Amino acid sequence: MSLHSLIQAFRPPQVAPAPTTAPAQAHDNGAARDSMAGCEVDEESWLCEDALFTPDLDAELRLDQADTDRESLGAVMDGMEQLPEASRARIADRIAGLEGYELMVEMERIRRVMDGPNADRALHALAGIDGLVDGHAEAHRIDDAMLDMLVSGVADRRTESDRGSEGILGARRAREATAALLAMDDATYDATRALLDDAGRDADGRTVEGADAGAEQALLLKAVAARADALADPTKREAAMLELKAFGEAIRGTERGELIRRTTVLDIDDANTSTRDPNDLAGGETDTRTDNDGLYQRFEDSCGPTTAQTMHAEIDPVYALSLHERGLHDPSLAHATTEEQRYVLEDVGRGTAIPRATVQAWDSMASTLDGLGADGTVTADQRDSLEKLALGETLEGEDAAAAQSALEAVRAANGGHPTDAELEALAADAGTTGNGMFLHDALNELNDAQFSPQVGGTAAADIDRIEQRAFDGENVGFRIAGPGHTGHFMSVSDVRRQDDGSRELLVTDPWTGATRWVTEADFTSGSAFQDAFGLGEATVQSFDLETP
Repeated sequence: MSLHSLIQAFRPPQVAPAPTTAPAQAHDNGAARDSMAGCEVDEESWLCEDALFTPDLDAELRLDQADTDRESLGAVMDGMEQLPEASRARIADRIAGLEGYELMVEMERIRRVMDGPNADRALHALAGIDGLVDGHAEAHRIDDAMLDMLVSGVADRRTESDRGSEGILGARRAREATAALLAMDDATYDATRALLDDAGRDADGRTVEGADAGAEQALLLKAVAARADALADPTKREAAMLELKAFGEAIRGTERGELIRRTTVLDIDDANTSTRDPNDLAGGETDTRTDNDGLYQRFEDSCGPTTAQTMHAEIDPVYALSLHERGLHDPSLAHATTEEQRYVLEDVGRGTAIPRATVQAWDSMASTLDGLGADGTVTADQRDSLEKLALGETLEGEDAAAAQSALEAVRAANGGHPTDAELEALAADAGTTGNGMFLHDALNELNDAQFSPQVGGTAAADIDRIEQRAFDGENVGFRIAGPGHTGHFMSVSDVRRQDDGSRELLVTDPWTGATRWVTEADFTSGSAFQDAFGLGEATVQSFDLETP
């Protein structure tokens, strides 16, 4: 039996509900609290979509169904190839001793995650959370409402795009958030819980239309996970809480699509949210693709720093939001995002930052001169003089006149380019050769973690490791290289198995700002980098993995 069939079998049959009174201990959590009073069961759903439990259903029917679901869950988990055996055993032990209302609540929670693309990841997260909470002195902090926030944050897809099927949290961040909540002092926990309770509401406590309290809560918990150490450190706690409060206020009540877009720098929706083409920064707002609107590198050799920024933004939504607030697609050299790339490349990696816009300006001028030379508009001497001017040489007399004549012809044919500012940039970078850096140095600078390169090819075992990391909610950086270039860094944010068992990897390229699915076969052979991203012939050389 297929996993799909098992999950379908796990769903409860339609029943004729009988009015009943809700158990007194039923919890409330944001949107669910609002929907309880008018909860009705439609023809397709045994449960209200937003309510943890359904007061219209007869308690005895619900308990019988919970027992049936418990018996079926083992077979469902057996069909989940990626779910670790330890997580299966933990879930089985967790539900084995439950009875009555507690069993109903637990099985309804589990049932809610089974219909999405992340059922196995959500169960993995639930198992990990249970292992942290079991026997802990502060276990009461992870009550039903908090547990729902954590598990739903892993289960619920970020967008309807095929690139947005991953949850906001990921199992690892759910565990880290849980550990942080358990380790907090009481005042910090209370303040954090208040932020979570305010999600999706305006200043008067009313639900904001179009907002998604669950998504806001998941993002807040992700931000908590990113600040776990700081929140446990008395010398850093206040600053960390100020960041969390500012973030909570910044995202509260935001329409869900906009919320997701501004808390990641990956392009995981199907809208064209940026019309800037990183390969033509001076060409205006002309791009029409819908899968290349992510963060892109501003310098020829800043793929390492940009990949580090991308991976850090996936760990910490506060940082992701800050990149958007700075202007995610603004190519200005004075821009904070650009300056961070320059700093990491030159000060940390000892590389050399040559702006892409400068290289593009030279290439555009050279291409235009080729055409003008071919039709006789610009002579060879005039071209030589203009190139000297662009390289910062001081020209006089006939040379200066020739350069000016060629410049006017190029600008007339090339939309006013190169501008005076572009000529100044060309002169400033004349004679300078770009140089890159190691990815793990960039990752270690921008992330509160340690990364190390794993040299190897793309054998099945390598893809297995990437898949395991992705299943747990991690991103993996990697290096490609091929004829004509020394190397380029990219990252993988997700790995999915198709119905036929084949795998696809969700790859993000800092050169184009694109996030695209590629098949395992194309990733392994290297053809994906030519065909999907236009990067030329290249193969994977190494992976950069976070040290456990």
